[in-house]
Amino acid sequence: MRRRLLLLLTLTCGLAVRNVYFPQTISPMVAAGLHVSPDLAAVMVTAVQFGYAAGTFLLLPLGDRLPHRPLIVTSPGSVVTMSTGARLRLSSHSATSLAAKRSAGTVLTGSVNE
Repeated sequence: MRRRLLLLLTLTCGLAVRNVYFPQTISPMVAAGLHVSPDLAAVMVTAVQFGYAAGTFLLLPLGDRLPHRPLIVTSPGSVVTMSTGARLRLSSHSATSLAAKRSAGTVLTGSVNE
């Protein structure tokens, strides 16, 4: 593998994963933006990180086992649906749950785009 390609892949992976870990450092600002307590914001950020980990360990292997077309069609739709539900914030607990599920689905969306 050429050095430039390796650098490009490293940079791409870092940029893709930063969205999962970056909010942990700014959770007080997330709390202010969402108008929730700092504790709840920290729980939401942690739930997203757990969702991403669960997606990596449980959903990512589906890209090797199932046909890609159904995954490509259903995964973005489910991510959009869960994002919309989390945005509506029916309750803070449901928003946290939907955010975790959305981050798990996001892992699957990126894995099948070959």
